[in-house]
Amino acid sequence: MKKLLFSLFAMFFCGMLMAQHTIEITLYTDAYGSETTWDVKDISSNTTLAQGGPYSNLSAVGTSQQTISPISVDGTGCYVFTIYDSYGDGIHTSYGNGYYTISYDGTVVVTNNSFTGASASHFINPTTGSCVQNEIALT
Repeated sequence: MKKLLFSLFAMFFCGMLMAQHTIEITLYTDAYGSETTWDVKDISSNTTLAQGGPYSNLSAVGTSQQTISPISVDGTGCYVFTIYDSYGDGIHTSYGNGYYTISYDGTVVVTNNSFTGASASHFINPTTGSCVQNEIALT
């Protein structure tokens, strides 16, 4: 009985230490979805946690919402979201006003409705919304 209680206590305690958190990405691409890709990495281990794209193109100017599954993280790392545009003009162009938001446990930590370059990176930290920028340089 003592072993069973200890095992249950240990599972509960470890579960609390390893609590799961969620990163959610809402992405609207411009008409050229085939140019858009993205990834989320844990920079402490340089592990890619999720990635997406390229997406389908539209037949006319406009935006297209992309379906992205929530990303589960343990909350101990510092995560970076990077979006890429292979043509180099971003997703907020004359071909559609694309944008994205990033939420951590339901709280929006990044909103970008002006991405017009080849790539953009955003740090996601579970406690403050962004990593200490002195820890790593943006590329």
